[in-house]
Amino acid sequence: MDKKTKFITICSGKGGVGKSFVAANLANLLSEKGNTLLWDSNLNFPNLHLILGVDPPLRLNDYINSNIKLKDTIYNVKPSFDLIIDSPLSDREDKEHSEKFYEIYQEIASLNTYDFVIIDTMPGAGEIVLESCILSDLSIVLITDEPTTIVDSYGLLKLILPFVDSEKISLLVNNVIDEEDYDEISMKINLTTNKFLGVNFNTLGFIPYDREVRISIQKQDLITNSYKNLPVSKNLHDICYRIEEYLKSKNLINENR
Repeated sequence: MDKKTKFITICSGKGGVGKSFVAANLANLLSEKGNTLLWDSNLNFPNLHLILGVDPPLRLNDYINSNIKLKDTIYNVKPSFDLIIDSPLSDREDKEHSEKFYEIYQEIASLNTYDFVIIDTMPGAGEIVLESCILSDLSIVLITDEPTTIVDSYGLLKLILPFVDSEKISLLVNNVIDEEDYDEISMKINLTTNKFLGVNFNTLGFIPYDREVRISIQKQDLITNSYKNLPVSKNLHDICYRIEEYLKSKNLINENR
């Protein structure tokens, strides 16, 4: 089977739901399965380097504005785990970089280096978010139990659905008390999407609330590295497994790789 980079978008209807935390830890887990690139496409406030505790010397704006190659902006976090990130941009630069998104996507795919690319998008329903979902093999919409988050997630799903097959969209519930809470939130969002959009979405699972999450972010130490026995880490492992199983079911991963 020819090598094909699998692109996975992590998005959310609003900010503050833990999207970058989830993206960083899923990328960390996937890097144990194959070469993984974590792409921070948040042009307003890129923060994955802060979560990872690293400071890449070159950013995407160096590639766009200077005569350097894209691969020179890729920062190695650890074996099989790389990061690519931009700098906070002005409105003018934001537009320029948005127009370069597809070019960067093609450049990454043509490297033929990565098994997985996790794209951490900016919150909301912007142009880059939509394009990222269209180009990805799987789009994961992160929701929490806040009523406004559910409403905003519905708005994002409504925007994506005309352009992306519903089978390529999954829900992930973050920061909930227990499985009962997760089931209730999943039911609420799917009742809404089924009524108004005629679609039920697959759910990848949930990440339980744990105060160690905040501590791990403050320490710039991924929870899936240093707190492997916590329910949060175990659930993230399960979610990673379900992502792999989905990609296998679509013949995007070689069973014997």
